[in-house]
Amino acid sequence: MYKKKFSYTLLISIFLGLIIAQNSFCQNNGLQVKVFTPQHGDARSLYSMLKGLLSPQGKISLDSRTNSVVVIDTPQTIKDLSSVTQQLSSYDNPVSEKQVEIKVLIAEVTDAFMNELGISGGSIVIPAGKYQAVLRALNTSRNARISSQTMIRTTSNQPASLQVSADALMGSTIVRYPDGREVTTIDREQIGDFLEVLPVVNNNSSITVSVHPSKSSLQNNGTSKTSSLSTQVVINDGDTIAIGGVDTIREETRDEKVFGIPVSKQSSRKQNKTMMFLTATIVQ
Repeated sequence: MYKKKFSYTLLISIFLGLIIAQNSFCQNNGLQVKVFTPQHGDARSLYSMLKGLLSPQGKISLDSRTNSVVVIDTPQTIKDLSSVTQQLSSYDNPVSEKQVEIKVLIAEVTDAFMNELGISGGSIVIPAGKYQAVLRALNTSRNARISSQTMIRTTSNQPASLQVSADALMGSTIVRYPDGREVTTIDREQIGDFLEVLPVVNNNSSITVSVHPSKSSLQNNGTSKTSSLSTQVVINDGDTIAIGGVDTIREETRDEKVFGIPVSKQSSRKQNKTMMFLTATIVQ
């Protein structure tokens, strides 16, 4: 215990010594030194923000051991940075620490259903009061089929991912060694729906949502096909983002029978669209 306390005291002494030395240097060059220690969270976020506000003469360093940021800059810039950090510290519950709950619904729909919603591709925002009508349409329309529903929760400005997939066999690989041995490995691939999302809670309680959905499907020839898109939308708390345009091709083969006896095989291709509905809510 004594050793730990001594080490921490020595660390603080060295840190203060460096600041004194920097102060001496700054006085000779018309600059000032200022130590910023955030009241909430990690100093790395403060470092990233202040770094972009420096003057051409400014320098900045991060001391993770003391959770502090040291800035050397002109007196006016130091004053401006101090004002910014004071405004940030005035929030008892920083926006960056808020939790966001995202409900995800994935559905396969036809072009006719997308036209009913007014989506030709990309995304639209559905206000909270109108989403229930869309849900009823998804559950009753012949042009739509809900494939999965789930929920994820993350912190503001922290990415989250979702995967609704199955392990598919994609063939095998044979490795032959000089001694004559052969080793066969099975090639597998995840086939299904994938989602990467980054929600950021803004000061006015709106949410900036960056979304990257993708879908992979297995073809009859044993290969896979992947479609994806990316979008960024600003929504109000409780609104829903409807994202459409990811193609889904389903290949089906069925036997044609006469008196119960298979006589031929018929193949068909159905091309639909995969839509994702993301409802983002700030957890109070």
